[in-house]
Amino acid sequence: MEKNNELTQEEQIRLSVCNKIRASGLPISTIAQKAHLSVLSIMRILNAKTMPSLQIAIKLSKALEITLDELLGTTRANYTSLKPTK
Repeated sequence: MEKNNELTQEEQIRLSVCNKIRASGLPISTIAQKAHLSVLSIMRILNAKTMPSLQIAIKLSKALEITLDELLGTTRANYTSLKPTK
């Protein structure tokens, strides 16, 4: 049986959020304070115990002073089209 090594969309988002938090160079306590979140909430994201909700992702992006797209690792090119198929 061959194992698929591709990440799910949820895993990609979690990985991007973790990378952006770590790349900021800010202490977790500072990010938590700026985002109005608990240190525990951020640690749960970093330790893959939880997926950040949209509300938390927005708070984190503001605290890290980056766009939500940057935080989530998304670009316009990888948005799924919502147009109905014929």
